[in-house]
Amino acid sequence: MTRLAALVLMLFAMGASVAHDASAVTLSFAPSSVSAGIGDSVAVDVLVSDLGTDLVAGFDLDVLFASSALVATNVVFGVHLGNPGVFEAFTDFDLTTAGRVDFAEVSLLSAAQLAALQTGPFVLATLEFDVVGAGASPLTYHLDAFNQLFGPSGETLDVVVRDGSVVAVVPEPTAALLFAVGFAVVGLHTRRARAA
Repeated sequence: MTRLAALVLMLFAMGASVAHDASAVTLSFAPSSVSAGIGDSVAVDVLVSDLGTDLVAGFDLDVLFASSALVATNVVFGVHLGNPGVFEAFTDFDLTTAGRVDFAEVSLLSAAQLAALQTGPFVLATLEFDVVGAGASPLTYHLDAFNQLFGPSGETLDVVVRDGSVVAVVPEPTAALLFAVGFAVVGLHTRRARAA
């Protein structure tokens, strides 16, 4: 748990628990599946949808992935909880644990200001990875007592998660063989043309 997450819990513990919309907020990835080659960088959005009358005023989330296939490189926070650059929100993230992105944000905006920003599906953050190994890496949310979405009064929001994946695409040997044969034929043809 990050220092910011501890602050989130402390601030929200001071607020009264308030009843909220009974529907569940959906937490997903966009795109839900990404294909990339080894050595490529990929970005995946953490997407919130199906808010109903709920608002997201803070969160502490962990995303788990296969450290044999991916290395987390950065977290870029969205602006739907406020702009951290002008002190409308506090953000923090930790990428030091292999296979885990730990990131959190607390909004300093009022419920009315949040409602104006959260009118539909929106991006909480964009996670950036480098592909370092072959195979598929699931992207999964780890929710528990500390890793949640919170409303303006500190209430824990009901969340439904949709996991995602990153697949490292390795070129087929037959494709490499076809390229090699093609280059050999072109080279041979060029050599014969020069000799003639």
